[in-house]
Amino acid sequence: GTPASPFNGTFDGKGHKIINLSINRTWENEVGLFGYISSNAVIENVGLENVSVIGYVYVGGLVAYNDEGRVNNSYATGNVSGWVRIGALVGENYQGTVENSYATAEVRGAVYIGGLVGENYYGRVIKCDATGDVSGGEKVGGLVGHNWGMVSSCYAMGNVSGAWRVGGLVGWNDGTVNNSYAMGYVSIQSGAYAGGLVGWNKGTLSNCSATGDVSGSSSVGGLVGLNEGTVNSSYAAGNVSGYDYVGGLVGNNWQGTVNSSYATGDVNGSGDYIGGLVGCYWRGTVNSSYAAGDVSGHDYVGGLVGCYWRGTVNSSYATGDVNGSGDYVGGLVGRIEGTLSNSSATGNVTGGMYVGGLVGWNKGTVSNCSAAGDVNGSGDYVGGLVGNNLQGTVNSSYATGNVSGDMYVGGLVGCGWNAGAVSDSYATGNVSGSMHVGGLVGRIEGAVSDSYATGNVSGDRCVGGLVGRIEGTVSSSYATGDVIGGEEVGGLVGWNVGAVSDSYATGNVSGSMYVGGLVGRIEGAVSDSYATGNVSGDRCVGGLVGYSWEMVSSSYATGDVIGGEEVGGLVGWNVGTVSDSYATGNASGSMYVGGLVGYSWEMVSSSYATGDVIGGE
Repeated sequence: GTPASPFNGTFDGKGHKIINLSINRTWENEVGLFGYISSNAVIENVGLENVSVIGYVYVGGLVAYNDEGRVNNSYATGNVSGWVRIGALVGENYQGTVENSYATAEVRGAVYIGGLVGENYYGRVIKCDATGDVSGGEKVGGLVGHNWGMVSSCYAMGNVSGAWRVGGLVGWNDGTVNNSYAMGYVSIQSGAYAGGLVGWNKGTLSNCSATGDVSGSSSVGGLVGLNEGTVNSSYAAGNVSGYDYVGGLVGNNWQGTVNSSYATGDVNGSGDYIGGLVGCYWRGTVNSSYAAGDVSGHDYVGGLVGCYWRGTVNSSYATGDVNGSGDYVGGLVGRIEGTLSNSSATGNVTGGMYVGGLVGWNKGTVSNCSAAGDVNGSGDYVGGLVGNNLQGTVNSSYATGNVSGDMYVGGLVGCGWNAGAVSDSYATGNVSGSMHVGGLVGRIEGAVSDSYATGNVSGDRCVGGLVGRIEGTVSSSYATGDVIGGEEVGGLVGWNVGAVSDSYATGNVSGSMYVGGLVGRIEGAVSDSYATGNVSGDRCVGGLVGYSWEMVSSSYATGDVIGGEEVGGLVGWNVGTVSDSYATGNASGSMYVGGLVGYSWEMVSSSYATGDVIGGE
């Protein structure tokens, strides 16, 4: 048939097969056993074995162009090649139906190349499969090159290669794909948009899977390379590798949706935006999803999502180790502007700057989340849960891994800028860094309340069992780990510009200057708080506070204090008032040594000390 005179009857092969069909019309269109069939045509129950079909545009082993007709219970094996809209069984399926059919042919072409159908234009492909290898340029799929209609209950097993929009099942999807899967290896040597199931998705994928490995350059995903549509209840199991925008499930998600889906393969990108589930998420929602593979990349690397621009992650988790050679690295998300809730990460995390057990860099809210892996950053802003928390809050969350970095290092949050707050949260890992180092938070401009830290903490300046430095308040919180540092070292807070209330510290504390069992240096009030650990330092050393600018009231210290100058059982150097407080530990030093206060500029009232005092002047 031809467009002018299409085949419009019924061809029933009765289960017979045609062997060694050969058609070589390199520069002709509508090339196949049936060149063009129309809406009344039915072709069924026929097999083509070891075909060799060559054409230009609209080339298929059985049907070149199906115009609203029906192909049923048929198959093709062999080789089919051409230029545009090439399929092993059907070249173009225009509003037609292909069902209960299969192909095992090798298919080659340039654009719209499929292992079964080249292009499915508002048609239906149902209960079909393709197992041959497919290669082409653009819009290349193991089953269908370009789908505008419906693909249902189908699968593809062949390897698929091309340059742009290459998928294990469908190269480019503008329609619906459901209950389908792909198992072949998908590769792009140069170009973009490679997916284990779909190269570029603008439609809907549901109950689908891909298990083959995927490799490419940009926008590479275990299931989908680039997603602008919906992915629901689907998974990918293959390993994924590429340069940038690489994800275990989706490489690049542009305002699409991923729901109740997961990926288990390892993900490796040599560039940026690398994620165990999604490489980069441009707005939208990730819900009830997870990733289990190890992830490595440069910048914006996450166990679940590499970078999330203005979105939400809910009830999701990642279990793989995450390694970033650059910045913005997180056990769950490398960088996010949005909301994280009811989510977790358990893998170890390594990176440069902005590194977190859950999130490397956050501008938003983190609630009911956790991280269990060790976190190591070679630069600044490193946290057991969040590396840098900008203008956001962290509540009802925790981290249990050990944390190490340079500046702004915390067991839970490395740094919280611009009125960030931490509440009802805790950290249990050991923490080490150089400056602004805390068992819970390295540095924060905001409030810390109803929180605690139990790990040991070490650093050089602004080192605290709970917070290294805070411009805000600390209330109803505590720390139990030992603290070692240089200047501004405290069992609870290293340097506090604000108030401390209803809080305590029990660890031993040692440093050089401004060293306190509770706070090393404070420019605010201390009330209803206490410290029980032993304290040692050189200058401004106190059982509760090393250097106090404000009021100390209704507080006490029980540990022994050893120092050089300005050494006190409660306060080393006091510029404020002390009232209704006491110290019971021994105090020893060389100059300005007191059982309660070493050196005081203001009034001390209704307070006492019971420990021995050893000192010079």
